Amino acid sequence: MAVLIGCSGWAYGDWAGRFYPLDVARKKEEWLRYYASFFDTVEINTTFDREPNEYLINGWVSRGKTLKTFDYSITLPSKIFKDADRALQFEEWCLHTLDEGGVLGPAVIQTPAEYTNDLSNRENMRSILDLLDTTKYNYLVEFRNQSWFDENGLLESSQELLSDYNVGCIISDEFSLPMDCKGDNVYIRLRGKGRSEYPGDNSYQYTDAELAWFKGLLDDAGKTCRQIRVYFENSAAARSVYDAMRLMDIMQIPHRIKDMRDAEAPRIIAK
Repeated sequence: MAVLIGCSGWAYGDWAGRFYPLDVARKKEEWLRYYASFFDTVEINTTFDREPNEYLINGWVSRGKTLKTFDYSITLPSKIFKDADRALQFEEWCLHTLDEGGVLGPAVIQTPAEYTNDLSNRENMRSILDLLDTTKYNYLVEFRNQSWFDENGLLESSQELLSDYNVGCIISDEFSLPMDCKGDNVYIRLRGKGRSEYPGDNSYQYTDAELAWFKGLLDDAGKTCRQIRVYFENSAAARSVYDAMRLMDIMQIPHRIKDMRDAEAPRIIAK
C-alpha cells in the first residue's frame, strides 16, 4: 500500500520565507522543483475556477517530467456543471497531455457548494460521467454539499451513482461526518474549515491528537486499499506544509527534513 501526502497548491506568496527560502522565493519558476524535493504529489485546484492554457499545461509536464515519482492531482473546471461537453474537452486536451507526460494522478470532479442531492443534479452528474473515460483515468468526485451524506457517511443513492461509473468519492473533513475510507484508492482532502472558528478560512492548524487520529484512519484503510492520498488545504502561512510533514513523521514516511519554527506561522529552513 502506497501513501502519498502533499498540499493543495504550491504557488502561495505567503510561503516565501516560511517554506521557500528567500533565494528560491525570488524565482517562482523554481517553486515547484523546491516543493517536489519534499513531496511526491501536489493537488492543482486553481483549475476549478480558471481553465489552464496550453502553455501552462505543457509547463507542468516539462517540469514534472524532471522530477522523480512526482505527479499532479487536478480538478476539473466548475463550468462542466453548466456544459458537460467542457468535461470531455478538459479530458482530451489537459488530462491527456499530463497522462502522456507521465505526470497525471487522479482527476477530481468537485461539485459547487450549492450542488444539492436532487434528481436534476444526479442526472447532471451522469451526463458528465457518461462523456468521460472513467476506465482510463482515475476520476473521483468530491460532494461539497451535505445533502449527499447522512450521519453514517455517503448516502446509498450517492454511492450507487458513483459505482455505476467506477468512480470514487473524495473524503473531506469539511463536514462533521464519518470519514468512510472504502475502495482501492482512497483520497482525503483535509480542509480544516469545519474545525476553524472562522468558517471558510484556510488557516487552521491541526493538533497532534487530530493527526494521530488520521494515522489510525489511514492504517485501517491500508488493510484493504492499494493507494492512499492525503492533501492538506490549510495553506495560510504554509500550515499545510507543516501539517503534511507532521503527518508524514507520524506515519513514518521518509522525507526531506526541515526545521520548524513557530507552529502558529511556521518559518521553515531546509537542511
